Amino acid sequence: LPADVKSLVEELRVATQAGLNSRLSRMDVELPLGMGLMTGDRALDVPSSSRELARVFVEMFSELEATTVVAFGSTQLATAAQKQWGSK
Repeated sequence: LPADVKSLVEELRVATQAGLNSRLSRMDVELPLGMGLMTGDRALDVPSSSRELARVFVEMFSELEATTVVAFGSTQLATAAQKQWGSK
């Protein structure tokens, strides 16, 4: 497991770059089991951590003209993300 969120984001960046170099057009990105993100001094629950991981992932590609699509495992998770992020 990554030691902290900074390490997690760096490992995500390296793994994503390796996937892109291998010409993967689709990637399934999930938090390691037991890894949660923090907001301030409070640990986020698993759905919130996953949503924030998706946000970080999308931001990594925000400068590219390619389309980035985030698919959630349920309508409930997608609705929660829309509420948190706003409808774009």
